[in-house]
Amino acid sequence: MCKIITLIASILLGGAFIIFGLNFFFQFMAIDGPAEGSNAATFIGVLYTTGYLGFVKILELGYCYFGCPCSHAFDQTRQVLQTVFVLQLLQ
Repeated sequence: MCKIITLIASILLGGAFIIFGLNFFFQFMAIDGPAEGSNAATFIGVLYTTGYLGFVKILELGYCYFGCPCSHAFDQTRQVLQTVFVLQLLQ
């Protein structure tokens, strides 16, 4: 029972990471920002302009790609894709 709950939770969390991580780069969902001039708007503005928010979104997508616990069935394919991804980063 606990194994099933863990699997469902990891799929839901991974799905949220994938959707919102990709939305940062492709903007396929309209998300209203915080009120202009508020502390939240200032904070998000700083995260966005420094590039830190993009870094966090890349980590979110990386977690889903490299660390998702439900992907053990695709180990060989995942290892090949990880190698290609790392080689692309090194170029």
